[in-house]
Amino acid sequence: MIAHVIPLRRFPRHLQLFDYVVPENLESSIAVGQLLQIPFRKSLLFGLVFDLSNETNDKLKEVDSIVCTTPIASKPYFEYIKNISERYATSFGHTANIGMLPLQKRKLSKLKLEPLQENNSQEIARNVSVYSLHNEHAEKLQSSINQNTLIVAPEIYLLDEVFECLTEEQKSNTVLWHSELSQKEKFQRWLQIRNSEKTIVLSTRSGMLLPFPKLDTIIVDYEHDENHKQWDGTPRIHVKDIVKENGKGKVLLIEHTGSKLCSMVGDQIVNQAFDNKWNGIITNGHIRDIEIIKDIDIGVYAKNSFPLKTDKSRGVGIINVPVTFGSININPDDWIYVDANGWVVSSSELKF
Repeated sequence: MIAHVIPLRRFPRHLQLFDYVVPENLESSIAVGQLLQIPFRKSLLFGLVFDLSNETNDKLKEVDSIVCTTPIASKPYFEYIKNISERYATSFGHTANIGMLPLQKRKLSKLKLEPLQENNSQEIARNVSVYSLHNEHAEKLQSSINQNTLIVAPEIYLLDEVFECLTEEQKSNTVLWHSELSQKEKFQRWLQIRNSEKTIVLSTRSGMLLPFPKLDTIIVDYEHDENHKQWDGTPRIHVKDIVKENGKGKVLLIEHTGSKLCSMVGDQIVNQAFDNKWNGIITNGHIRDIEIIKDIDIGVYAKNSFPLKTDKSRGVGIINVPVTFGSININPDDWIYVDANGWVVSSSELKF
């Protein structure tokens, strides 16, 4: 038997699933949706069983262990993750990891999950409600909540405002989910959601990737707000186009020439560059999403971090032209050498 596993680590987009032989002692207990430990090079990774097949391949490594016998998520959830990954050009592992609990070995050894119930698919009914006053907002929200409900707000600071619109009973049954939670908070709240201890989830857009055991209603509040969309930090559309190209052996330099303080690069740009084998990114401006970028295996140099996104209405940049960082002039064909202490530029290849 072979397990097709989603590795819960950021890999290039073409490495979506890893295959492992299931040892005989695990064949009777392994199931789709389980959390595993799998060997990768000289270490062990966490992974999710995407599918199983009755094949054999002596060249494959074996599954190391099953971390939790109760599946974390169902097959339809993984198909959903697959569709999201394909649509937004990310790896399965990166997408799935956004909706996972913190992978802490000590806590995972005591993980207790409720069995998943089979849910019948239902026809989707779409409704739009309009409000202008706070009282109207609260009334619309309270009446729209139906059993297992996800409420999505565009920004973290709006979550408290939405929470205050709920009835006291609804508040007691609500859990908040967003990127600024501590690891401990994420672990506890993820379990509350997965085990249906709380049936109302109030979240930013990352909540769309949580493995809900059942979901009856999705409410998109402040639907008009553009921040429901995941914007990248780049101000120039050319950057997105460039990192989609094969960047093997290349470093992307982004020159900040504007007067406004803003971030030049976000996690999506960096992830795309990693997927397409760019050697690194250097900018004389700022970057954002550093809590995500630090886990991407690609070098990124910047002046500092800054949360403000750029104004995408101000045109496009120019590519393949000389740039100046400080007093250093850099040409498109120059060589750049980087280590943890800094970087140097040379007009020709250096021999070490």
